[in-house]
Amino acid sequence: MIQKIIMQINLILLLFLKVVFKDEQEFFDFLEKNKKPPERSLIITFDDGWKNQYRYAFPILKKYNFPATFFIVVNQTGGNLFMNWQQLKELLNSGMEIGSHTISHPNLKKLTSSQLISEIENSKTILEKKLDCQIEVFAYPYGIFDSKIVETVHKAGYKTARTTISGLDQNTEKLYTLKAIQVYDSLNQLERIFPSGTIIKK
Repeated sequence: MIQKIIMQINLILLLFLKVVFKDEQEFFDFLEKNKKPPERSLIITFDDGWKNQYRYAFPILKKYNFPATFFIVVNQTGGNLFMNWQQLKELLNSGMEIGSHTISHPNLKKLTSSQLISEIENSKTILEKKLDCQIEVFAYPYGIFDSKIVETVHKAGYKTARTTISGLDQNTEKLYTLKAIQVYDSLNQLERIFPSGTIIKK
């Protein structure tokens, strides 16, 4: 796993030359002010708060001075396979951003109104209390959302929310349905989307 992460980071270095937003808030500020983000810029995100993200990805991010956003499921925190609160604080202290991924990672479309509010609002409140920081970004579990869910996220005080819709184009009208490029264990996705021959200019 660690070799794959290193290869992915090296590919990002090659393609983006370290133009990385420090967090989604910085990206939001660009869009809100109608400023064009720098060319070859991106946000690195990780979902769920898996312990292997702390063990493998975090040291490499620090080595290359890459910030990233970690979307955390509150009820999983401290579990066998997941980061604990102290590890999350260490991420924060090293310049990483923490976002909410709900309380229990449910399909939000299947919840009652009160359950929906609890998952979205309470996760923000708990993360802020435990980590003593502002939680301003959200990621939809399974990438599932609708207009009611988006409105609940907005009312809860988040500034942006990320989906799993594939795409590169972002704008101020869709701050609560930001697109993403999902990368798993293969470099093929990055190489197809960002062929080095077309991105790197001599």
